Amino acid sequence: MNREATRDRILDAAERLFALRGIKETSLRVITAEAGANLASVNYHFGTKESLIHAVFARRLGPLNLERLRLLDQVERHSAGSAPCLESVLHAFVTPALHLRHQEGGENFMRLLGRLHAEPGELAMGVMKQFDEIFIRFTNTVRASLPGLSGAAILWRFFFTIGALTMPLVCPEVIRQKSGGLCDPSDAEGISGHLVTFLAAGLRAQEGALTPEEKEAR
Repeated sequence: MNREATRDRILDAAERLFALRGIKETSLRVITAEAGANLASVNYHFGTKESLIHAVFARRLGPLNLERLRLLDQVERHSAGSAPCLESVLHAFVTPALHLRHQEGGENFMRLLGRLHAEPGELAMGVMKQFDEIFIRFTNTVRASLPGLSGAAILWRFFFTIGALTMPLVCPEVIRQKSGGLCDPSDAEGISGHLVTFLAAGLRAQEGALTPEEKEAR
């Protein structure tokens, strides 16, 4: 029990410090001091700093991805062989992430996720692999909802979906300030409703002229 408590303290401290200082700038000694642990504990539970980093992300992303897949499974069962409801697919993707931000420590994690996007490299690509199944499942389901779109259009529009979701997750205070308080970044359900409406319209928009490569892929 004490070992698990120590592990959780190390993860909490690492998440908080990585978010505030940056991943590269935060040493294991600083993390252990914050967690009230020692380097031997980090070595025991994680082995290396890189393994600790991946564990920090996996602790949040694992449950997030499972919830997204659970909701997507419900959508697909409900469609019973017909085209899945696009709005329901989008809700399954965006709503769990918005709720994650409001969990204990969620703000730190979203700040950390923003840093990861701003610091591309092997580490970022390694962490992003945790989204591989999510990306494949959701793009395939969106394709089933919108069979008239080319494969390239589906992918581009899903990338834009991820970008639109990132703003309220990573920059809530910017939203609050720039909107003069009209937009409440703490209202997960309200954000989800506006975001799904916006994304569904964009995904359904008529496709423009295709490049030769896109025509061939289609």
